Amino acid sequence: MPADLTPRRYLLGAAESAGTVPLEPSPARLRAAATALRARPCWEAGIPLEHLAGAAFPRLVVSGTWEDAHPQHRQRDGVPLMMCASLTAGRLGAAHMTVMGAAHHPHVDRADVVNSALEDLFAAAYAA
Repeated sequence: MPADLTPRRYLLGAAESAGTVPLEPSPARLRAAATALRARPCWEAGIPLEHLAGAAFPRLVVSGTWEDAHPQHRQRDGVPLMMCASLTAGRLGAAHMTVMGAAHHPHVDRADVVNSALEDLFAAAYAA
């Protein structure tokens, strides 16, 4: 991250790159942006895929379909994230559920659909 990137500039830049209107920089949004600026990039996470793939419990990867996102945002962020979800599910031997009407946060955008799928997953695991 550039040293001069402030939470306010981060919010403005995110909206600009997505082609959307910037959100009001409320205290909560500025705090969230500051947290995001301090976070390690997701690609640095060491996820033990081989151990998860061999686990006895069922696995489910959930992703949005991004159809309602701004076209530039869908292309730049949505398409790579959907591909990542598909590849991760394949490497884990997991089911991959795509959620219509959701983008980056399907568990928030369509909590009804995701919660129902999790209930089914847990019920199947319990029955086994």
